[in-house]
Amino acid sequence: MKKLYAIACVIGWGFFAAFTYLALASVNDAMWMPAAYAMFAFAGFMGGTLCWVRMVDRRH
Repeated sequence: MKKLYAIACVIGWGFFAAFTYLALASVNDAMWMPAAYAMFAFAGFMGGTLCWVRMVDRRH
């Protein structure tokens, strides 16, 4: 199960990095694009963080 959390953690942090870059690079595009990218980046951040917390949980 930890391997599944590790894979999901890497994917989540990858989404965070990619969409953060897109949000910062698309400042001159349509106004909704940076906001949408920021929401996806936040979702990746939360997913990566929650999976990391589950991986390092000492109770299991």
